[in-house]
Amino acid sequence: MFDIKEDSFTKGLKFYIVGGAVRDKLLGLHQQEDRDWVVVGSSPEEMENRGFKKVGKNFPVFLHPITKEEYALARTEYKIAIGHQGFEFNVGSYITLKDDLFRRDLTINAIAYDCINREIIDPFNGLRDIRCGILRHVSSSFREDPLRLIRLARFSAKFDKFSIAKDTMDFCKIMTKNGELISLSKERIWKEISKGLMTKTPINMFNFLKQVEALDLIMPELILSSRVNNFLKNIPDEIDLYTRYAFLCMDTVDRSLLSRRLAVQSMCKNYADLLPYILKILENNTSLSEKFLILEKCDAFRRYDRFIDLLKSCELILKIDVHDILSRLENVLNINLGDYLIESDQRKRKDLVRKARLLVFQSGN
Repeated sequence: MFDIKEDSFTKGLKFYIVGGAVRDKLLGLHQQEDRDWVVVGSSPEEMENRGFKKVGKNFPVFLHPITKEEYALARTEYKIAIGHQGFEFNVGSYITLKDDLFRRDLTINAIAYDCINREIIDPFNGLRDIRCGILRHVSSSFREDPLRLIRLARFSAKFDKFSIAKDTMDFCKIMTKNGELISLSKERIWKEISKGLMTKTPINMFNFLKQVEALDLIMPELILSSRVNNFLKNIPDEIDLYTRYAFLCMDTVDRSLLSRRLAVQSMCKNYADLLPYILKILENNTSLSEKFLILEKCDAFRRYDRFIDLLKSCELILKIDVHDILSRLENVLNINLGDYLIESDQRKRKDLVRKARLLVFQSGN
């Protein structure tokens, strides 16, 4: 399954690959996540003596001296406060692999691979749930961490053919009602939402959040119109995050507030603000002078790549041909502005450049 051998640093350790890498390998996915390693029966002192470098603040995680991959000591956890970080961890040589896997969120993420004996270890029937296409919690402690609800939403988009177990869905509804979702940082929420947006079917994530009544808590401004629903059902792989976020927000009235609430990247906010403006002009089949305003609003002369992304998005949404606008833009970009730049008055120079660009854009040559 994995071609892993002991080296001088790991020889004699009980070490396992766990989590997403094992799950994705079993699912036959080509792009696997970074490998997570768990070490059983060791101690911080032994790991450091072997040459590993400690990097974990709250629990012992160590970097392999050569590969720089993270090796975590097996641990258990228990809840001491509200929120995603309200946990304390126990580590020790007495903690078993099963103990460590028990604290994980979903059964499909609680499968380990023994690199030495070349065997899969599956104490919570994750293989069965992979075969049956079910996202199921490992234990009732699932509901103690509100972030797990957002992660499950993301997984429902990533594994679009999987269903969510009824008991797990019930837990999520309880988690929504207990109010702990609001304890999550906006950055942490956005990290999961952005990953879900990059899947083939992001709409599954939002439908799940709506089902468990969490969507209005974390994204109250969002309006999932019918056309937003349609575009989020099957997004082409080549569409980037900025454009996907713009798709998501295109019918949301208060996009700026939503962007602040989620702490999205500035490029996501820019795309989301500009796309509805362009759509409105192109939908109404307006004059060339009004279409020229799109170029100015989007700063197409300096931000060419962004403008192309947005224009192609409009082509997908409105089912129109944007070749004419692109051709006219190319003509504008080929203007020799040297004669206009000698004008010393900045206001006059700007006006001359604008008139020249508009003239070429309207003439089409």
